[in-house]
Amino acid sequence: MNYGQQPSNYSIAKQRANWFAQNQYRYGHPRGEFSQAGARFEGVGYSSKGAQQAINKARYSGHSDSAKGPGKPRLAQARTQGSDGFWYAVILLN
Repeated sequence: MNYGQQPSNYSIAKQRANWFAQNQYRYGHPRGEFSQAGARFEGVGYSSKGAQQAINKARYSGHSDSAKGPGKPRLAQARTQGSDGFWYAVILLN
């Protein structure tokens, strides 16, 4: 355990992706502490066609712009497959 240290950007992205998958949440951006490792924006995507498709579909909170595009430095990304067969992706950006 890393007591007293902030979680890494990847571990936060992975926790968020796992949460989306466990809850089969495909409705936007619920509240959460994605900012605790320095991220200012979160891109969320999901797809039944594969992990890369979920990344490609990730969108910024409140924006229609793709989170994979230029403009904001990408800090971390993670994806996981839910029991519903969908892939869920989270991209943390600054």
